[in-house]
Amino acid sequence: MRKYYFAILVVLIFAFFSCSTFPVPESNTDAILIIPIKAINETTRDFYAKTRIRIKNDRTGESSYFLLTPMKNYLAITSLDSGSYTIVEKVFVYNKSGKTGSSRSLDINFTLEGRAITILPEIFTFKLARKDPTSSTTYTNFNHVMYEDAERIFNILYSKDEIAHWKFSDRTVRHALYSEFIRK
Repeated sequence: MRKYYFAILVVLIFAFFSCSTFPVPESNTDAILIIPIKAINETTRDFYAKTRIRIKNDRTGESSYFLLTPMKNYLAITSLDSGSYTIVEKVFVYNKSGKTGSSRSLDINFTLEGRAITILPEIFTFKLARKDPTSSTTYTNFNHVMYEDAERIFNILYSKDEIAHWKFSDRTVRHALYSEFIRK
C-alpha cells in the first residue's frame, strides 16, 4: 500500500513541476497575459483570502474566471486567444470556506497579440493590515507597477527557457517602465 501512495506522490510532484513552465506557442493566436501580483503582510497571520477576477472577451462577450493568490509573483493566463479583453469584476473569496465576499466592478482594458506576452501595467496588490491589536483586514486592488515590481517580474520571466519562443506585445514594449527590462 505504501508503494501505491509513493507512486501517486511521485506522479503529482512530476505533474506540478512540469506545469510550472511556460508553454511554447503552437498557433498564431496563442497569447499570454501576465498579471503581476504583490503581497504586503503587516501582520504575523497568513492571508485568508484570494481574489477571483472576471475577464470578458470584447468581441464575443464570453467571460472567463481566474484566481489571484497572494502566494505568487504573477498569474500567467494562457487560455485566452489574441484579441481585446476587459477585466470587469473582482470578487473576494475566502480560503477555508470558498464563500465569496464583496465584489467590485472594474474596467481594465487590454489587447492580446498572437505569439506575444502582454504584461498588465497594473499590479494586483494584496495587503493584510492590522486593524487593531487583535484583528486584521485584507485590502485588494490594482495599482500602478513600481520599478522594483517590474524588475522582479522580468527576472522571473527571463529565468524560463521557453521565454525565447515568445515576443513581448507592442503595448508591453511601449510601456515606459517595462521597456527598460526587455532584452533586445
